[in-house]
Amino acid sequence: MFYGDHYIVDYHHKKSELVVLGEREDEDTFYRWKKWTKVDAEVQFPNVLNSLKGNYEWINCEFIGNHLIEVHFRRNPDFRYGNSVAIPVWNDEKIEEIENLTFIEDLDYLRRGFYID
Repeated sequence: MFYGDHYIVDYHHKKSELVVLGEREDEDTFYRWKKWTKVDAEVQFPNVLNSLKGNYEWINCEFIGNHLIEVHFRRNPDFRYGNSVAIPVWNDEKIEEIENLTFIEDLDYLRRGFYID
């Protein structure tokens, strides 16, 4: 088990371009997040990925603490709107009007969409 902050990083040609920090409640299941927030940070490209075969413009990595836990050959789709915050709305939650936030339908595993800024 890894402990520490959960970051998702989009690398463009191995340079960090987008870094988001996940927030969750201790009692939440592994998939259920409270909020993702863009942070001003640069995260070094993982050395283990330098030997990848092929040329990938975008690589998306997830970290817990400084441990690489997941890799995708794409960008973070939850921040494709230029938003700095993504607050998931789960199937068991009601969609409400929230000042300064917009609801975007984006169906995924037990998720209805996001509030974004």
